[in-house]
Amino acid sequence: MSSRVFQSIVLQMKECTDRVIGVIDDQGTVVSCNQLTWIGQKWEGAASALNTNDGAVVIYGDKTFKPLASRSSHYDYAAFVQGSDEQARLICSMVTVALNSAKAYYEEKHDKTGPFVKSIISRITSFWATSMSAPRNSTLPQRPSGRFSWCARWSRRTLHGGCGAEPVL
Repeated sequence: MSSRVFQSIVLQMKECTDRVIGVIDDQGTVVSCNQLTWIGQKWEGAASALNTNDGAVVIYGDKTFKPLASRSSHYDYAAFVQGSDEQARLICSMVTVALNSAKAYYEEKHDKTGPFVKSIISRITSFWATSMSAPRNSTLPQRPSGRFSWCARWSRRTLHGGCGAEPVL
């Protein structure tokens, strides 16, 4: 997921509070933050503390962390707010709500090609699997060839004799 989505929300939240707000990934790397010098720092202790607590608010050092919703049981990202008091916990919970909705919108918007491509690939592979499973010596219906082959097929299917042109065989 693009950290630019997170960064835009974090920068908007900067106008609402004087606290440092940001997002870390599952490795503990700061991927977005309103304190730009913190981006790229690695907080492995915070990541391990988040891994041991399932979805709960975690206080590590002087920061409050809350994991974002994830499709798997393991968290992908977590929001953090500087401070360990009740106000930091409240701000962190509100930031998590905003980031979860942005993440869901981003994933929904950019994941539409996945199922489409998968369905096309599965249709192609099933077609080839069924067409290749026929024995080579079996008698398969021959498709008419030539300039008016589509007319020959059409005339066999209609009651009126097709398109009027005689098929060239």
